[in-house]
Amino acid sequence: MSKQYSGMNLKLAKQSNRSMIISALVTKGSMSRSSLAALSGLSRMTITNIVNELLEAGIISQAAPEESIGERHTNLLQIVPTSL
Repeated sequence: MSKQYSGMNLKLAKQSNRSMIISALVTKGSMSRSSLAALSGLSRMTITNIVNELLEAGIISQAAPEESIGERHTNLLQIVPTSL
């Protein structure tokens, strides 16, 4: 496969993964990064990269944290209603 097409495939995969995350948050409501990774099958690093882009773009925001498990709080992500 030529490099021209592999670059397009990466772009399409990135758009598809981003759409999958947005769709999950729209349909399921607030979710943690680990829940998004489990649901989508994407790696935690991929989820982190997509989430950071969506946070920067103002498409998603961090919701109030879930109840703590021990000393650790789970940060939930949610769609910004005015972004869609």
